[in-house]
Amino acid sequence: MAWYEIVNAKSDSYVADRDAEDLLRDFSAALRDAESPVDAAVFYGRTRSGARLYYLSLSPEAATLAERVLASYGATLLAEPPTLAGLEKIRRVEGWLIDTERVWRDPPGHASRVVPTHL
Repeated sequence: MAWYEIVNAKSDSYVADRDAEDLLRDFSAALRDAESPVDAAVFYGRTRSGARLYYLSLSPEAATLAERVLASYGATLLAEPPTLAGLEKIRRVEGWLIDTERVWRDPPGHASRVVPTHL
């Protein structure tokens, strides 16, 4: 599993919140091409300066599918897994259940959109 870090340091809270929603929506859309569940985990938190911080743990297949999203949000590939203490694991994103490190597509007709409530 590869780990990626995305930092959104925009000072305008409204713009940063919209960027967060767009990131999760774009990430979900990228995984729609997966023919079977892929390994992925998304964690959210803040830096000491208050910037929004995301860590994504992706299998090779998930990273390939999300390559354009990672590049467009300036993701940095990490050499080692990050410290996740104090971060929130995002469990459901735009029709995908992210649980126990597997990403599953929700059943048809099951609308779900859960993002961190503090965004």
